[in-house]
Amino acid sequence: MGIVDEDVQRVRDEADIVQVVSGYTQLKRVGNRFSGLCPFHSERTGSFSVNAEKNLYYCFGCHAKGDVITFVREKEGFDFVEAIEWLANKSGIQLRYTDANQSKDRQRKERLQTLIKGAAEWYHDLLLKDPAAAPARAYLRERGYTGEIVREFEMGWAPDDWDQLAQHLGASNKDLVDSGLGLINRRNKQQDWFRARVLFPIKDARSNHIGFGGRVLPGGEGAKYMNSKDSVVYNKSSVLYGLDRAKTNIVAADEVVICEGYTDVIGYHIAGVPRAVATCGTALTERHVKELKKYCNRVVLSFDGDSAGQNAAARFYEWEKQYDLDVRVVDLPKGADPGDLAFSDPELLAAAVSDARPFLEFRVNRVLGNARMDTVEGRAKAAEEAISVVAEHPDSLVRDAYALQIADHTQMAIETIRAMFNPGFARGVIDLRQREPNHPYDPGGPPPQRPPQQSRPPVRYPKVEVLALQLAVHDPAGIGALIVADTFSVPRLGELFALLVDTDDFDVVANSVDHDDQSLLYRLAVETADAEPLDVACQIWRLLIERERSARLRAFDPHDVDDQAALTSELRWFQETLESLTSEHSQEVTVSQLLAWIGTGSEEVVP
Repeated sequence: MGIVDEDVQRVRDEADIVQVVSGYTQLKRVGNRFSGLCPFHSERTGSFSVNAEKNLYYCFGCHAKGDVITFVREKEGFDFVEAIEWLANKSGIQLRYTDANQSKDRQRKERLQTLIKGAAEWYHDLLLKDPAAAPARAYLRERGYTGEIVREFEMGWAPDDWDQLAQHLGASNKDLVDSGLGLINRRNKQQDWFRARVLFPIKDARSNHIGFGGRVLPGGEGAKYMNSKDSVVYNKSSVLYGLDRAKTNIVAADEVVICEGYTDVIGYHIAGVPRAVATCGTALTERHVKELKKYCNRVVLSFDGDSAGQNAAARFYEWEKQYDLDVRVVDLPKGADPGDLAFSDPELLAAAVSDARPFLEFRVNRVLGNARMDTVEGRAKAAEEAISVVAEHPDSLVRDAYALQIADHTQMAIETIRAMFNPGFARGVIDLRQREPNHPYDPGGPPPQRPPQQSRPPVRYPKVEVLALQLAVHDPAGIGALIVADTFSVPRLGELFALLVDTDDFDVVANSVDHDDQSLLYRLAVETADAEPLDVACQIWRLLIERERSARLRAFDPHDVDDQAALTSELRWFQETLESLTSEHSQEVTVSQLLAWIGTGSEEVVP
């Protein structure tokens, strides 16, 4: 399947390479050529040349070369088809596809994106002009957002009504639902997805509108943050907020800053760091990493200091090696928020990115910096905790280098530090758990030894999540109707669960994952899955609710009156939901409600 060859050639012939390149660097005519500073490398004297007649470019400095299609692919990170579509759109060329269904699918996708763009413009206009949006405007002013910032980021306001957007759009039921803009309620009436929220439009890398992130006003009802649900055009596991406006700066700096929320991205932009993006209500996934690798080689994490990737350390180390990335972490003051620092101390925020430390160094320094070093016992405890962090890294040379630092910091002999690593240290296999005989997800007996490059450090997974994965191996449709990947506390188990449910083909999944995951799946496949799906699902939902309740309590600001009022309501919801999950009479209904709730993809799941 692809684009008709004649259309590809037409795009190649009609696309104006001078106009396209001028969007990235200033060109001036020199004879029958155009020249300027190279958009692919830093230079003071222009060595980049464009031949408009032949639609070709060449840089005498870095030797970058190609036609207009190659240029777009290199600058935008597109594949061939995406580059052709991008250029065709710029040139007003209607493309034909070799597969009729593919053409219809793309046309439908474009229609939905146009619908979402129309919604974004309507929401934006309401925020700027509607008297009912006055509280939203006041809130944004309090946060420091000027009218210029509101317009630049196209912020909007979803009115506190059931169907104003639906009436404005006049879309069919199917288009309204498939676009993620609304739903059909029990009375078979159209209903808006967002109500009483400040909205942040989400676009794909090509600047197509695909969804929204919504923030409730202080004291408002519902989840604090709420995203569009996954749809034909929007998938939170691959989308990055702000990538459309940041990608050019990401390429220029060979670096991207990854944040946790929309306001963080805006904050970095205000502070002069326009290469920030954010995940949309989900943890960083491999799909995100693959997308960002198209643009840069350095990833800077700007997450909460106490949880900056710690729950996914093994995955980050794996991505570092697999995609040849330099993963670093911004070390912000405890409790600091990029969105607030952008106004109170923008220089500090920008400097924190410049001074970002390697991922492992940041974690080790955090452990040692929080330790008590005034006693022998304190130093020994610090060494033990730091070693447990370093032991997760798959490279023995890296581990040994950090062993030297730990020894120096804790005033302990390097021989002692090295001895504290278990025997697996030299082989690149670190066993961080006490093995339990006949464990339901890890049968008794040691696993077969594997070469270090094929194995990840073993971890101990929550029993109920492994049971859910086992049910997905044997009956993906059954358990897949009760939970989703985001309910798992271990991202990798959630990813495997999604693969099993989405493909409904064990062999395809088993042959597509790495050695360790394949071994786990095969172990689960040969065991009997006799757990009741609803019971397992309710256990997983309870654990998720408890995690979110704990996170909300940690985030509570006792000095914020609005937050105090909101917390009371939210804690009541947490408790009522937990009780409903334990009652046989309400379990099914509660699970259905929670599936709809988590479908919002909230950044901070605070009901």
